[in-house]
Amino acid sequence: MNRFSKLFKTNTKKGIRMVSIVMTMVIVSFTAFGFINVNTTVDARSISELEKKISDLEKSNKNLSNNLNNISGQIKDEEEKQEIYEKNIENTEKQIDLFKQKIELMQHDIGLKKGEISVKEKEISESQDLFAQRVRAMYIAGSNSALTTILEAKSFSDFLTRAELLKRISKSDQDLIDKLSKQRNDLEKIKAKMEEQNQSLNASKTQLDKKSENLESMKKQSEASKAQLKAKWDQYYAEKKKNQKLIDQQYAEIDRIIAEQSGGGTAPEGAFKWPVPSSSRITSPFGWRTMFGNRDFHTGVDIGAPSGTTIVASQSGKVISVKYQNVGYGYNVIVDHGGGYVTLYAHCSRIDVKAGDTVSRGQAIAGVGTTGNSTGNHLHFEVRVNGKQVNPMGYVRKP
Repeated sequence: MNRFSKLFKTNTKKGIRMVSIVMTMVIVSFTAFGFINVNTTVDARSISELEKKISDLEKSNKNLSNNLNNISGQIKDEEEKQEIYEKNIENTEKQIDLFKQKIELMQHDIGLKKGEISVKEKEISESQDLFAQRVRAMYIAGSNSALTTILEAKSFSDFLTRAELLKRISKSDQDLIDKLSKQRNDLEKIKAKMEEQNQSLNASKTQLDKKSENLESMKKQSEASKAQLKAKWDQYYAEKKKNQKLIDQQYAEIDRIIAEQSGGGTAPEGAFKWPVPSSSRITSPFGWRTMFGNRDFHTGVDIGAPSGTTIVASQSGKVISVKYQNVGYGYNVIVDHGGGYVTLYAHCSRIDVKAGDTVSRGQAIAGVGTTGNSTGNHLHFEVRVNGKQVNPMGYVRKP
């Protein structure tokens, strides 16, 4: 036995420990410098889809909130404000549900990562045991060491055979090191991915809590807005009831004027024109409506627009009435188009024509206002055929 072999015979445990340490450092080096490429197996597509839906809803809420800046405080605006609050609440509730789905998916993925880590740690443990056995075998062998194997060759041919055998044994050891290095690298990547998901999970939980708080705030704002809206409608109907006698007299007078001064000639040719060209916003349609327990029949179409916005004649004809009143229709204009067709324009802020004038289709005749028994700046537009109020939408189209 040569001196080299004897040295390792007497210090086998120490030698194995040293080699194991060295080999471990080599494996760690492989991992640290990223020599092993590992593809993660987590499919984040579902989570990304949820995040996009959440983002889209957030954009929708921001747009709705921006619209609140244009609210003027009139009744119809209060209705629109209420609609915005309700839509915001609906969007936020959807976001909360999506966040819960996202958190559930992330928790599931984290659970899978924990399983992967457990499997990898077991694989590494087995590989380390195998590696330790190989190291022990290499140094316990002594007489079968690489140097002894080469020196005991009987011939040059035998020498080549023994060298090839040692090469294969060396490759097997290197494969084992590579495998162990890859396993450790895989483990670190899985742990890093899980830590990233944990951070994202915590962020999502924080966002969920914030959305829940926002939802409660929105509901309180919505209730306050609804109370204001109710108060405005109650005021509207109270004033209408207070002035009902005067309003009835006004309506009777309008009916008399239409009956006496309209109906002659032939029916107008061509389509009727939308009476407020710059606004297509219908704030109250024709027909029955119920507002917080108050029910009435709306005899025309209300078109919302800023005060002073131009009102045009819907069809050519003759102005048969111009009234400046503080109840009911307020400032109003009536135009006879012949053949039993009449249009009425109410709640005007100004009137640009006088009774007896002949007007053409599209000619400016007044400005939008909120005079009389009104809920805010708008045009109350009526179409009457043979004295009967009909749905204007059967005669005009929004621009």
